[in-house]
Amino acid sequence: MRTPRGVSKWWLSPSLVLLATACSMGTLGTQPQVDSVSIGRAPPVEAFRTTGQPAPLLPRVPSRGDCAPRYRNGEQGTCVNDKPCRGFGVLDGKQVICACFVRREGCDEHERCEVRQSRCVKESEPTFNLHL
Repeated sequence: MRTPRGVSKWWLSPSLVLLATACSMGTLGTQPQVDSVSIGRAPPVEAFRTTGQPAPLLPRVPSRGDCAPRYRNGEQGTCVNDKPCRGFGVLDGKQVICACFVRREGCDEHERCEVRQSRCVKESEPTFNLHL
């Protein structure tokens, strides 16, 4: 490469690098600025305004009688007040009622009260870890 007289080869390369850097820095300042502060100032959305109350833990009472329903998986419900109960007999005040956790009156006809899931499940649903 030929250089004009009076210009040293050692100064040409750094000068070109400096010139290219200065040109690119000049174009960076022309990009639109994003106001990041305004994004964080949006009011929070309140999905729930009230908090739920925990379900009361009612004491269980033993099954009495021979009317307890038998589930497909071999487990058995309870007999409460001489009526089949797809759940447990629990003491609510001074009265014994049928319940499956938070569901009063127990599960529906084609459901069973599943202790491992703490809820009513379909009768056809396999028992937890049945495949083991």
